[in-house]
Amino acid sequence: MKRNSTLNSQLFTLILILMLVACCFSACGEQTIIRPGEPVSRTDDTANISLTLNLGCSPEYSLPSPYDSDSDLDKSLISLMYEPLYRLDDEFRAVPVLAKEVYEPDDGGSMYVVVDTDRQFSDGTYITAVDVVYSFRQAKNSSEYSAELSAFRSAEAMSLDTVLFSLNSYRVGAADALNFPVVQNATADNEHYLPVGTGMYAKMTHGASILSLNPYYPGDKPYIKAINLVPVSDEASLVQTLDAGLIDAYFDDLSAGSIIETAGRTVYTPMPNLVYLGINSEIYGLSDPAVRQAIGYSVNRRAIAMNAYQGTAKEAYTPFHPGWYRLKESGFDTSDLALDFSRAARLMYGADIDEEYSCRLLVYSGNGFKLKAARQIADDLSHIGINVIVDEREWSDYTEALGKGDYELYIGEVVTPACMDISPLLHGANSLYGISDADTTDAAFAQFACGNIGMSAFMDSFAGNTPFVPVVYRDGALYCSRIIAPAADTDWHMPFKNIVEWHFEEPEYVSKEAETFY
Repeated sequence: MKRNSTLNSQLFTLILILMLVACCFSACGEQTIIRPGEPVSRTDDTANISLTLNLGCSPEYSLPSPYDSDSDLDKSLISLMYEPLYRLDDEFRAVPVLAKEVYEPDDGGSMYVVVDTDRQFSDGTYITAVDVVYSFRQAKNSSEYSAELSAFRSAEAMSLDTVLFSLNSYRVGAADALNFPVVQNATADNEHYLPVGTGMYAKMTHGASILSLNPYYPGDKPYIKAINLVPVSDEASLVQTLDAGLIDAYFDDLSAGSIIETAGRTVYTPMPNLVYLGINSEIYGLSDPAVRQAIGYSVNRRAIAMNAYQGTAKEAYTPFHPGWYRLKESGFDTSDLALDFSRAARLMYGADIDEEYSCRLLVYSGNGFKLKAARQIADDLSHIGINVIVDEREWSDYTEALGKGDYELYIGEVVTPACMDISPLLHGANSLYGISDADTTDAAFAQFACGNIGMSAFMDSFAGNTPFVPVVYRDGALYCSRIIAPAADTDWHMPFKNIVEWHFEEPEYVSKEAETFY
């Protein structure tokens, strides 16, 4: 009996040990094992397995406030962690996210936005009007969103779920501008900690380089359960980092002026970046509106979009993005503003200008897109008797010449607010270089913005003055690995637009020993 009892005891102990080992392996299988700053292992049966995505960030693991980011890499991560009251669709139209309803009283100087107080921040607390007001003030005082919110004077919490926005003046579609990130009240004041947001992901552990799935995010759960942030010190070498498999995707606004060849996929998206031909309206020849109009009719925008920008730009015959919903709904016919050398020649014939007129076209030499555009414009203007000398300058010399007014023409670029409020570009303290004090386009835009005149009336004023010549709106690009499925989709304000659907076509990464962050 004693021997059998001993055997039974040993057998029971062995079974218990095997059960404990099995439990340990099971528990480990549910953990995300990550080494900070390095690519991590990932498997994909797309059934219910946690996947980890590698994205680049600035060398400091701690990301800055969404209102004060200097790194393009960090800016691209904002939409993963924070949401706005409204996001913009492909036509730059406001679509509710954290907002439920908007009311605009007859006075035209204010608007009430009802906040979706059923939404939760990543710490589990519910969003209120106070959080929105706090976020508005942070955005209003930031360089990133101040132009976007220039039409707004203030915000005030009227109740738990209602915010009163006061406007400097009535604007049609003012809600389009309410796309700033909303953070939890008083969480953007500490530069060492990220503000708390409502986005799909959150940085749950201070100091760790991981974005984890926000447990309170509603809707469909993504396959990607965690994002490993890989420090990238040289953003110029991002494509090599991508092709080497160290990161899986990154967004490039193509501001460097070139398209990068990659072994992965590239997806292009419209940007609110207007490339224009600036004109010094204070000097002989160019002070005549007829000459400026003639220049506008002579710029071959299609050639610039297709050749200079290699198909990554849209022709712009108005100062607004050609895909803007208000431009489309107005039915405005841009064909009257298209390339027309005959019309331009007639305008030049009646203008007060020498038959042989020469001028310099100032352009930044470090941007390949703009250099090609400048050369195309020089060739275009030769058809109407204007001899253009392309003046290529380094950035410091370029900006110095603009500041001194030492130019006749120049290639410029500006980010138009998403609500297409171009008033800052026109006459005033922050207007574009070269616009004359006599220009009245700003007054016409003020009437258009408040709905007193339509698109055609505004464009009659704009074309008559031609304070500058819109050329193209250019695109940005999302570069991503070929193992990402389905194919990535992107917007300039949501670089990883369809990340909720992403998974990996095949496991190509090898597991490594690593620390575990919870």
